[in-house]
Amino acid sequence: GRGYRFIAPIEYVLPEAAPLETAAEVPNDAGEVAAPVPTSTFPGRASRHSFPTLRLLAVAIPALIILGLWLLHWVKQRDELYRLEMNGSFFASRWTEAEVRKGIEYYNRAIALNPDSASAHAGLATGWSFLSDLHSPPHEAMPRAKAAALDAVRLNESLAAAHVALGV
Repeated sequence: GRGYRFIAPIEYVLPEAAPLETAAEVPNDAGEVAAPVPTSTFPGRASRHSFPTLRLLAVAIPALIILGLWLLHWVKQRDELYRLEMNGSFFASRWTEAEVRKGIEYYNRAIALNPDSASAHAGLATGWSFLSDLHSPPHEAMPRAKAAALDAVRLNESLAAAHVALGV
């Protein structure tokens, strides 16, 4: 239905061995019976029945590409989240105030990347608890630790680190 259309008469030349199916003979306007028109296609050519397959491929290939790109993005985000949580855990378990605060910052970045990460919230609660034990007044740090622990329990009730942080 689009583009150029070839309208000149076409003469099909088929090899002798190929069977030729013909259409029914239909009289034209003058009452004469026209020569039968072959209904078979050239050997090796796709018939009209292959168009649904082409349409399926036209939809499936872009869908697979989009799925692959989404999966790649998801894997990269998961790896970045893991890296941030590991750095947070490393620094939050140190003894100096600057390192514990650096660990808390890593956990905050992990939460900014994925707010639904219960392990990041539990790590943040642990970091605030460590800061309260060593360097900061409990009335400043412990409410933040409790809020992070409650968020972790709300996000994943079966996460043991979240319950430990809430207990502390």
